[in-house]
Parts: sequence; C-alpha cells; structure tokens
Amino acid sequence: AKRGSRAPDVPVSGTSQRLETQFVTTGACGFGHCFDIRTNDKAVTVTSLSSASSPGLNWGQGMAIKAKIYATKQLRRSRGVELDPTAWRVIGQNDKVVLPMVSWADGENAQYAPLPLDEPVTIPANSVQGFMVHTSDLYGLVQSVGVGG
Repeated sequence: AKRGSRAPDVPVSGTSQRLETQFVTTGACGFGHCFDIRTNDKAVTVTSLSSASSPGLNWGQGMAIKAKIYATKQLRRSRGVELDPTAWRVIGQNDKVVLPMVSWADGENAQYAPLPLDEPVTIPANSVQGFMVHTSDLYGLVQSVGVGG
C-alpha cells in the first residue's frame, strides 16, 4: 500500500472479508481512538479488531495494558458523544492485553494483535455505527495519520 493513500474498498460478497487499514506511518499514539463504520446496501458484521502499541508503552517496557471496546448504543457516529458515557455499551474488555510495539520504521512489516471483542457487532445496511477503543496507557494504541501528519 502507498503511504498516505486510502485503503482499497473491499467488495461485499456475503462471505467473510478482511479489511486492513493503512500501516503506521508516524509515531503518533494515544489512550485510544474513536471511529465509525458506515455501510452501504448490505449489512456488515465486525467480528474482530486488531491494533498495536507504541515503543513508548509503559515507558518502553511493553507490559500488558487494560483495554475496553465500546459501540454506540444507537446507530450513530461517535463524534459528539465521545464524553457521554450513556451513549456507549461495552462490547469487549480485558485487563491484560499485550499488543506488539510498532513504529514508523516498521512500515509494511508492522505486526498487530487482536483487541478484546467479546461479541460481534452487526451494522445494518445504510447505517453508521460508532466505536471507541480505550486503553490504560498514553501510548496504548498507535495511529496512522499519514505521511507528514
């Protein structure tokens, strides 16, 4: 994949598909991320999520972190309800998640590990579902923000 380019669309065929986002291109990281998945004319079921941590995790120790995954209770975007606990339901959690550490230097060789998703989430056709992944460490999740981001 080209750095800074959009991930290719995955055709919907009614079978299991794997959607991979762009690899890490900067050293940006954070406690977590909010993101949305918008469907077109077919429903989509999310069965797993994967990520990695920054080399700064636990000050370079790479120890286990706590992670929780949330989905919005209603079919809606995550924007605007990031700080509203009543808008979210927990769909996965684990107090001992160990994620591989990656950096911009890893490029396409970066390794990722599953996040704790306890139940699949089905998003109906022509809908949007908000998600939030939160960890206990400032360097818990890496971000792909593009070249020069």
